[in-house]
Amino acid sequence: MSVKDTHSNSLLDKLDSAVVEIDNMLKAVSDAYSNQEFAAQAAETLELAKGKLATLEAAVVAKAKFVAQETDEYVHENPWKSIGIAAGLGVLLGVLLSRR
Repeated sequence: MSVKDTHSNSLLDKLDSAVVEIDNMLKAVSDAYSNQEFAAQAAETLELAKGKLATLEAAVVAKAKFVAQETDEYVHENPWKSIGIAAGLGVLLGVLLSRR
């Protein structure tokens, strides 16, 4: 699993837990006020949010896979150029970090 996949999964995990937390809060509020109309509307809104989250998750995963595949192909087609780019970025990062 790459760093990008880890960050994407971490973000999606946080979004998933936020949706679960919101769902729990809405249930608590609707139970406290016993308002069926509010509960139904809140549940509908939550379901829409879950659907959008699932769509977003699928798009992020597809994009990450595409970028990883393109990067892999580029590195295999241009190994020396890739090594030079990585070395240059390493030197630049080293210079920037050493100034702190």
